[in-house]
Amino acid sequence: MKVLIIGASGFLGSTLYKKFTQNGAVVIGTFNSNQIDAKQIKMNLFNLSDIERVLLESIPDVIVWAVCDYENENRLTDIGIKYILNCINNSIKFVYISTTISEGPLQRETVNPVYRTEDMYLYKYVNGKIDGEKLVKAHKNHIIVRPGSIYGVDGYNRLDTRTATIKEKIENKIPYVRADNLVTSFVNVNDLAKAIVELIDMNFIGTINIAGDIPVSHYYFSKKRAESLGLDTNYITAETKDTAYEYSLDTTNQRNLLQTNIQNL
Repeated sequence: MKVLIIGASGFLGSTLYKKFTQNGAVVIGTFNSNQIDAKQIKMNLFNLSDIERVLLESIPDVIVWAVCDYENENRLTDIGIKYILNCINNSIKFVYISTTISEGPLQRETVNPVYRTEDMYLYKYVNGKIDGEKLVKAHKNHIIVRPGSIYGVDGYNRLDTRTATIKEKIENKIPYVRADNLVTSFVNVNDLAKAIVELIDMNFIGTINIAGDIPVSHYYFSKKRAESLGLDTNYITAETKDTAYEYSLDTTNQRNLLQTNIQNL
């Protein structure tokens, strides 16, 4: 199997890059500006001729879109994804890493997407992912993965951004205040990568949530991550926001389908 990972220098992409390589696949990884492996190739997703060059050189059986760009996700969708899907046929599996695309607790895969307004957190990113899902669903041989918020240590021993911030705060003895009534689902990056490999191996087609079974607050997440690193959790304190929210995922299909164990915090 030959796998093209678009965004292989990113947190999840780099983990998938290592995981597929360990499983014996031929892996081609792309980067835009942050090359972390000498074997990875540069790819400009705003340049159609560059996209075509990479597709012709790699001739993949599977394409994994592991791109995460908080500011340009909508443009990447409109240019990059659209062109790639126009270039490939249904013999090529397209795996799209999405996000939580609605609001409320325990969202099923059938949930209706809710576009975020400009005053909301990461609105460009989430809205770009919603549009990306719409394009990908038209490709018959697809997997759409909606992961929880990703944490852990990636394929190149980098901590996730949230945990790196926690570590920095505590090591510098700076109090870190986190909300105890903002709740979401989380997933360890290595569990997520294993699940994606399993989905491809079993020839799954469709949309699936991948996350721990138990949604937790931002405060609880921070305490548990600090604890896992052996840090002093007393620097993390709780606050209650005026408006609570929960963006969590129903993981019933994941539990019924996958052998991969998705750990809770």
